[in-house]
Amino acid sequence: MRRLTKNIYIHVKLKSRHLLILMTLFCIAAIIATFASGVVGTPFQETAGMFVVPFEKSIRKIGDWAGEIRTGMKEKEELIAENEELRAQLDILTEQNNKLIQDQGELTRLQQMYKLDEEYDIYPKIAAS
Repeated sequence: MRRLTKNIYIHVKLKSRHLLILMTLFCIAAIIATFASGVVGTPFQETAGMFVVPFEKSIRKIGDWAGEIRTGMKEKEELIAENEELRAQLDILTEQNNKLIQDQGELTRLQQMYKLDEEYDIYPKIAAS
């Protein structure tokens, strides 16, 4: 049996900018026809809402998460700087505390010597270091 159908090939050669212009004109015409017909786009809005709203929420959550990370990093840097300041203050206060402990020991020794001086008031004393 012979085939009764013929294969028809149409070769249209369009430049990409001409194709873009044609598709843009088609889309504009479809938009104008939709508005002119008065067809309510509620089903399209609901369908778009089913896809867009979850996507939008997930993007917002990702943005919030990135903001929290940025805030956490900033707080971490501030805490590190504050920690370094506190360590420097701790070193200064430790040094002052050690000096006060030494002074307290010397004060105690001098008080003991003063008591001894009062006990032996009648004896002559010679200064020595």
